Amino acid sequence: MAIIMDSVSLTTFLTVHEAGGITAAAKALGRTQSAISHRIAALETTIGAPLFERIGHRLILSEVGEVLIPYAIQMSAIAHDAQKASNAVIRGEMGSLKLAIVGTLASTPLTALLMDFRDQFPNHDLRIQTARSAEVSELVRRGDAAIGLRYFLDETEGVESKIVGREPLVIVCAHSHKHAGQTLRSLADLSKERWLTFSDHAHRTEPFAGTLFAQFHQLGVSDFDAVSIDSITAQKRMAEAGFGIALVQSSAVQEELARGDLRIIRIRQFDPKMPIASVVRKNGYQTEVGRWLLSRISDVVWSS
Repeated sequence: MAIIMDSVSLTTFLTVHEAGGITAAAKALGRTQSAISHRIAALETTIGAPLFERIGHRLILSEVGEVLIPYAIQMSAIAHDAQKASNAVIRGEMGSLKLAIVGTLASTPLTALLMDFRDQFPNHDLRIQTARSAEVSELVRRGDAAIGLRYFLDETEGVESKIVGREPLVIVCAHSHKHAGQTLRSLADLSKERWLTFSDHAHRTEPFAGTLFAQFHQLGVSDFDAVSIDSITAQKRMAEAGFGIALVQSSAVQEELARGDLRIIRIRQFDPKMPIASVVRKNGYQTEVGRWLLSRISDVVWSS
């Protein structure tokens, strides 16, 4: 049968030995003599043998106590190190933090914040995992990530969500498209175009996919050519090749726009923005580092 000994009992045993008695150990540990006596008695009951022998007014180690000493020293040191490490994590001196984000947000001003994080907490290991918005929330809900960044608020159970900024959406097309660089009067002027978009299925896509469908429905256009492509990279490559146009996050196409591979089509009085939301586990514990990052995400990264 396995014998379970807790670190507090072993530390008490070690202190009694080093201090030379119950009274001195109680003073060293800041506890009562009866509490020390009860702790030693409980440990002896667990082991099934006495740990000390009394000779006159002195306590000396029994044979079993002699055997236990090196293990008690090791366990006490491990417990002390564990406490120091835990305190260091809480203070932000070391540890790890897992951040789950929608992939396209990695190309936003978040990059500058991550560099600031590295300078602020050089001994802290920041792990980043990319996923779709619903998957980001699930990672946080399961405890696989401490903080999540996604599009739109998550009002489901188990998480708390807060809007931290808004990202512009732009309509992009090939550089050779007839409307490249133009400003049109209405989105209806593009109703005959082929649109490269995420699926409108709630469980398979980013929530902003519904923005395009909702805008056309408001115009009374319920039937337009939409091709479902559940990859922002594939949408960009298809648009570059002239196979359609796409409504995408501005941050996701900065390189293509700079190279001239894609062009923007602007629509008067059409300026859609996607809310960016932080996600944390409801009533979950956040270290000082986690609280710092959440604060900076809200205050520095994006402006609403």
